[in-house]
Amino acid sequence: MGTLYSYDIYALDEHSLFFRYRSVRASSFVSAFYHMMLKNLILQDRRVSLYCMRPHSGDLQLMGVYDGISVMHQNGETHSRVLDLSNGERYELGEEGFTRVL
Repeated sequence: MGTLYSYDIYALDEHSLFFRYRSVRASSFVSAFYHMMLKNLILQDRRVSLYCMRPHSGDLQLMGVYDGISVMHQNGETHSRVLDLSNGERYELGEEGFTRVL
């Protein structure tokens, strides 16, 4: 098992305008968010903005946006339940977690 990092994740639910919080230890932010979704299954069918708390300043940093509502078409393929990270990476939720979309 690789190095585990602590993530304090805040998910702002676009529908309810309610923050959901979870502290998770995982090898990556994508993995941490997936673990958060396993504990809050309602997030799978929501659109949420994802933030992490910076350890020293306590500021929230935008990590990405998860869209469990829309269906997107890219290069002739259909994608749903997409996680777009602020660094430009895109992941799609499948049965065993997120996989990167190239």
